[in-house]
Amino acid sequence: MILILMGLKKDFFENTNDIIKDTDQKILYFLNKIIHQRKKENYPSNDYISKLEQLSDFMAEKMKIVVPKRKITAILEFSEESPKTVKAILKALPIKGKFDRWGDEALFGVPVKEKLEPNARSDVEIGEVGYWDVDPSICIFFGPTPVSVDENPKAYSPINVIGRIIDADPKIFSVVEDGDEVRLEKFK
Repeated sequence: MILILMGLKKDFFENTNDIIKDTDQKILYFLNKIIHQRKKENYPSNDYISKLEQLSDFMAEKMKIVVPKRKITAILEFSEESPKTVKAILKALPIKGKFDRWGDEALFGVPVKEKLEPNARSDVEIGEVGYWDVDPSICIFFGPTPVSVDENPKAYSPINVIGRIIDADPKIFSVVEDGDEVRLEKFK
C-alpha cells in the first residue's frame, strides 16, 4: 500500500526479486528509494518523510553481542521504541563490559546516560534487550527474573526497550556467569 501511495510502479518492485531476496532488505531498499526520490523532486519536508527516514535508519541498524569465553555471538535488531537511547548506544559503540546475572537476565554497565523514554516498561519478552537508567546498563532477557510473576521476564523497574535478539535463541545467554566479558559492536 505504501508503495502505491508513494507512486512506485508494481513492476519496479517485482524486478528486484532477483537482486534482493531478504524481505527486510527489500523494504529498506524501497524506503531509501522513496526518500531519495522525494528529496530529489524537492518535495517539502513533512512528518511522513521524516518517519520514513527514521524507520529506514532503525531497520538498517543492528548490533552484535559477543561473549568470547562462552563462544556466544548474537545479533540485536534495534527497534524504534526508544530512539534517543538507540542513538546514544550506537554513538558509544564499540562497548565492553562484564556481565552480572539476575535470574534469567544478563546485564552489564555501559558508558551511556539517557533518561527513561515515554514508553519505558517493566514487562518485557524473552529476547528483548533494554537499557536501565538507574545504573546505566544493557539488560538481555532470556527468562524469568526474581520479580517475575510467571515464566515471562520482568525488569526490576522500567527500562527503555532498544531491540531484540533476532538470530539465535536468547536462552543461549543462560550459560553466562557473573564477570564474563561482553562486547557490543556495530553489525554490518
